Amino acid sequence: MAKLKAKEAVPLLLKRVEYPEIIESLAAIGDPAALPAIREIVAAKGQVVRDGEAVFPELNGERLIAAKMAEGAWDADGGVARFCEMLGDETLDRQQRRDLIFRLAAHPDPRAIPSLVRVVKKDEDSFVVEMAIRGLAEFRYKAAVEGLIECFDVEFKETGLGKGLVITATECRNSVARSLQRITGESFGADKQQWLTWWNEKGKRSDKLK
Repeated sequence: MAKLKAKEAVPLLLKRVEYPEIIESLAAIGDPAALPAIREIVAAKGQVVRDGEAVFPELNGERLIAAKMAEGAWDADGGVARFCEMLGDETLDRQQRRDLIFRLAAHPDPRAIPSLVRVVKKDEDSFVVEMAIRGLAEFRYKAAVEGLIECFDVEFKETGLGKGLVITATECRNSVARSLQRITGESFGADKQQWLTWWNEKGKRSDKLK
């Protein structure tokens, strides 16, 4: 129903708004009729009360994040400012930060570039860092190129993903190089100096970048 933008489903979905996935579906449909209920959840810090009883209080945290993300569907800027602010919330888990990055990368807005670069430079989780690096590849902007070149100097942390899977510092730097290549069409590997030389001599004047 969410993919079909079925507004006729909104009244039914609002009866089950205690479930985070229902909130996400309401945001995907985008009917303004759902906005008051979503704002009410945000104001209540994720709590939903029905017949005087809290409904699934163990979902309050997840529900609050879902509602905050959903509000972005009705923001004039498509949620860019809201999602960037949320990326700075250290209480968000890996999945939630990844979802925010995906949302920002899906509709590249240059205002998101500083927040994504900050994630690459500051986040302790290399999985999230990797997602931010890949997300920046969607931004055909000079600011994204400059930010990624700076990221070669980051002391990336090695992060285990379970089952023997590990994201290493080398893999992160190689990802930076791949994102730069996707944006610019140039290929200098993970060599910061070569990228910097090209940037200063040609890249800054490229008419292919905004």
